[in-house]
Amino acid sequence: MGARGRAALVGLVAGVALAVAALPPSAASAAADADPALSSSALIVLVTGTEASTYPAFDPTVSRYAITTTEETAGTIEVAVATEDPAAVVSVDGAPAPGGRRTVSGLSPGDEVAVFVDDAAGRAAYSFVYLPPGFPSLERVGASDEPTPGHVLLTLGLWTKPSPFFETAVDANGVPAHVQQTTSSSDLKQIAGGHYTVSRGDLGATGAGATIVELDEQWREVARSRTVGLTNTDNHDSVSLPDGSHYLLAYEPNPATGLIDAVVQHVSARGQVLFTWSSADHVDPAAETVYGDRPDYAHVNSIQVMRDGDLLLSFRHLSSVFKVARTAHDGHRAGDVVWRLGGRRSDFAFTGLDGARDGGPCAQHTATELPDGDIEMFDNGAWSLGPLCVDPTDPDGPPVARVPTRVVRWRLDAAVGTATAVRDHRVGGRYAIFAGSAQPLPGDGTLVGWASSTDAVVSELAPDGSLLWELRDPAAAGERYFTYRAQKAVVPDATPPVAAVSTPAAGATYRQGESVTPAYRCTDRGGSSLSDCVLGSVDTRRPGTHTLTLTATDGAGNRTVVRRDYEVLAPARADAAVRPRDAGVYAGGGAYGSRPRQQARLAVPGRATRVAVVRVRNTGDVPGRFRLSSSTSGRGFAVRVAMAGGGRTSPVVEPGSSWTGRVEVSARAGVRPADRVVARLDVAPVGEPARGDTVWVLARR
Repeated sequence: MGARGRAALVGLVAGVALAVAALPPSAASAAADADPALSSSALIVLVTGTEASTYPAFDPTVSRYAITTTEETAGTIEVAVATEDPAAVVSVDGAPAPGGRRTVSGLSPGDEVAVFVDDAAGRAAYSFVYLPPGFPSLERVGASDEPTPGHVLLTLGLWTKPSPFFETAVDANGVPAHVQQTTSSSDLKQIAGGHYTVSRGDLGATGAGATIVELDEQWREVARSRTVGLTNTDNHDSVSLPDGSHYLLAYEPNPATGLIDAVVQHVSARGQVLFTWSSADHVDPAAETVYGDRPDYAHVNSIQVMRDGDLLLSFRHLSSVFKVARTAHDGHRAGDVVWRLGGRRSDFAFTGLDGARDGGPCAQHTATELPDGDIEMFDNGAWSLGPLCVDPTDPDGPPVARVPTRVVRWRLDAAVGTATAVRDHRVGGRYAIFAGSAQPLPGDGTLVGWASSTDAVVSELAPDGSLLWELRDPAAAGERYFTYRAQKAVVPDATPPVAAVSTPAAGATYRQGESVTPAYRCTDRGGSSLSDCVLGSVDTRRPGTHTLTLTATDGAGNRTVVRRDYEVLAPARADAAVRPRDAGVYAGGGAYGSRPRQQARLAVPGRATRVAVVRVRNTGDVPGRFRLSSSTSGRGFAVRVAMAGGGRTSPVVEPGSSWTGRVEVSARAGVRPADRVVARLDVAPVGEPARGDTVWVLARR
């Protein structure tokens, strides 16, 4: 039975209760308080820490989780695993976790902790993403088990009060594949070539301006873009084209009028200005704005390059979407407004789904031309405290209110000047006073970024407008994080896993036969999760240079191999050799225990004394002390053995160095021609007789 089957197990309450009881006290308590569904599961993985918690609730069929933290969590969490299989092997970050427990420290935001459970059913793998302090605990709501594939790109922040911002790509459970913290971010999206852009910097219309930052596949900054020769670069939207050029927006102060103009600038990859458009040249603020006499009369908030190359621009404070000629065509000059969709000077009359007259866009965001030419937008609407909607019965009169927010799709007939609603989706009474997005999805669904309507962060709607699933911040009202815009994107994992070996250290040395327990870790970022961490063995059976290999692989097939060289040192070894003192060649050097090759012959005439020189060389790789023992057999001669230092145990002998001595053989009185004597010298490292050697001295008349 695999991981999917575990969640369906029943009748295992007793087994799981025993497993929970085996957890550390804090973990067992957490398990007891966990979702009741755990009581029917044969596997529990708990991750705890100071002021840390996880989401979603653990389910053996779900592989990825998030760890919410505070500064007090300090990068340390505890993993505890309980399973009904007593033979199961638990690994954390690829290394065995005895008893199913492991403390992991030194975590930074975005790091993942990988938990493997290997049992008779195979491997169940889970990843827990360590979030930056303050990242909200997102909650998935909705019955759909198969939302549109991909991740959702968000820039989470409180907006209405100081807070960190989080650029992130989350799955359908709100678990990030990538996450990084900034001081202010908006408009995170994927661009051609697999890169991403995000706006960082001041978010206000009259601020010093934002910077459009380009991120590569691993979310590393690779480029920055700003308008050229203007005071401001705006954060609301930008377009990056395959040729490296960018369409950028600006809220530009106009010294002559005291107003803030909406400016569009097309800048080449080399920083050359290719095109500039300003609302000052095409909009009559007094006649067109719905924002009263305030300076920010236009407030551009989205831009799209249309299929014919013209520009689609959305203006919140005009409650209108413009089509602007990018080049001269059909009697229009470059920069001309081809048509206005909505607003006081709309070129279209609007009809709602019910066939009744409609006021058209109101304080809208993210106007998008669809492949069939329809225009879809996140139509915010406006409430009575700040009415921004055009009254269809009196376009030049005071603006009116209209709530709730809707995702509306208009079918245009430019020849007759009509715009007919073919879609008008609303979710309850949700109203986003500002910001928000609507993204058409494959299959004709829609991804909605709710922005200031904090009942949800993001929702996916079916073609009929029904809610498939959504993510919410369950915090109290006023403390909920929301995102300026949301975009569904396929976010490939281009980040290779990390494989790290701390034992053996680089250049480590070990004695032959020494027991070595490797210390290592495999981790991953990027969203596909660590899938394997394979370590070779530390082999100390043979002296010499060895290589340990650690291979980390993630779910996307990215692989990292780390190799660590280490040296195995042979223990001290005695290589004994002997020669007559008056002869120049030792017998026995490099040979062990072979008497014919390791003996010296002495001829002792009359009452003379002859001497053999003994040399014991340390041919191991480490220092050692040697002990010598001797024995004699035969008659007619006296034998005396004397080693350097005066004893039978050597001082410490370094590798390649020697301990020397002598064997003196003297003829006794009455020695006969046939007499002979054999002296045997056995020498070995102290305590290691198997690494010794033997030499012989043979004496006769």
